[in-house]
Amino acid sequence: MADKQEEKLRQLAKELFLNEYPNPERKGCPDSQTIRAIAFGKLRGEQASEWRTHFATCSPCTREYAGFRQEFQRVKRLQALGAIAAAVVLAVMAGWLALGKFGFAGRIIAASQSRSERARGLSRGWGTKGGAA
Repeated sequence: MADKQEEKLRQLAKELFLNEYPNPERKGCPDSQTIRAIAFGKLRGEQASEWRTHFATCSPCTREYAGFRQEFQRVKRLQALGAIAAAVVLAVMAGWLALGKFGFAGRIIAASQSRSERARGLSRGWGTKGGAA
């Protein structure tokens, strides 16, 4: 099946499940807490499967389930972004600490090398006004 046809079929099925099975009295429907638990993957197995079968014939439950699934996906994205942000902050802090630690040591080594180089230069007469002795 072509991608356009598959997408059109998917859209028609979505419209069908969301609108063509009214149940204004919500007879035989689970409570919102149960629908949310299924959408968030907290309720699984046979019981969740039975409710999913119900969703296929109840537009109000399908709409509520779809809303909770969107919320679940949003929560998962925020959790992933939070984890990435925490990793970046930790990496920056580790780099900053390492730079501070090794940067300070590097400055000490560079300073001691330049002092010893200057001392060697002075002993050869390079640091005097008149140039080489």
